[in-house]
Amino acid sequence: MEKESQQKELPRPAIVVCCKPIRLLLLMVVSLGLFFAGDYQNVLVMKYSPVVEQPDTFLEEIPEPAQAREERAPEPAVAEEVPAFDCKRQDSFDDIIEEAAVRYNVEAALVKAIIMAESGYDPRAVSSRGAMGLMQLMPGTAESLGVKDGFNPEENIDAGVRYFRNLMNNFGEETRLALAAYNAGPRKVREYSGVPPFPATRVYIEKVFRYYRYFKDSPGGSMENV
Repeated sequence: MEKESQQKELPRPAIVVCCKPIRLLLLMVVSLGLFFAGDYQNVLVMKYSPVVEQPDTFLEEIPEPAQAREERAPEPAVAEEVPAFDCKRQDSFDDIIEEAAVRYNVEAALVKAIIMAESGYDPRAVSSRGAMGLMQLMPGTAESLGVKDGFNPEENIDAGVRYFRNLMNNFGEETRLALAAYNAGPRKVREYSGVPPFPATRVYIEKVFRYYRYFKDSPGGSMENV
């Protein structure tokens, strides 16, 4: 019995006493650790929260130098606002237009659309930059094409269609590019490698195509309802 009692482990009060302050200290450390961990967690969440997907604008291409100059580029002059349209006046030029269209292999409907967008079929129209006549030829262009009287419908239409045919040849039969060159100049189309970013030029192109569709669908029709 004595051996069994000796084998039993006796309590160690000294150790128990010593463990209490250690346990309290550990409890304090853990508590402080949780407190600070909570604060740090908030900081980490704020600083390293998952990246939110950016809108599409964030992924836009960096503009090329020519595109970057878009807002600074001077806007080219365009013809004055189209005056009130006279249907009888349009009909009086149909024969001249048809002849020039056949001569230079340009659709008559497209020639009519260009004239409508440029001058509204006013043979005496003059823009603020000096472009004149039905197809709004600039003086220098008219002179280079051998035009003696820019206000003469036959001379103006013949030269305008011939000039447009040259533009079609130079820009690979791309009607949109040829129209852009007719409005803003061939140099601008080459500079931007396409339709220049000028709002007036883009509006002009869409206007010509709208008129073209009308004349194409209604041969000999007027622009009264366009």
